[in-house]
Amino acid sequence: MRPRRRLGQHFLDPSWAARLVDLIAPRPTDWFLEIGAGRGALTLPLSRRAGHVTAVEIDSGLAGGLEPQLPGNVRLVTGDVLGLDLGALLHADRREDWRLRVAGNLPYSVA
Repeated sequence: MRPRRRLGQHFLDPSWAARLVDLIAPRPTDWFLEIGAGRGALTLPLSRRAGHVTAVEIDSGLAGGLEPQLPGNVRLVTGDVLGLDLGALLHADRREDWRLRVAGNLPYSVA
């Protein structure tokens, strides 16, 4: 799939994603809100090291391709993160003893 310019999409190379995940250093007690799940370049490596990942993807085509690959500790939400009720979204996945962290490969327009 090619990046859609109108959505500001750009896809991470898996080697860069691996470096980022190493730098982020997820722990089993971390819960990530990932903005822009895309093809799963960050989502999948994060899911292997973090306790939970709530991933948001605006592109339903990308979300549909990613969903079958996801392990049980990932919740994929299709929608524009700027229009979502993050309080409600995060409350649904909340774990009292986990630390919430945010990661993503954001388009400049969202950052």
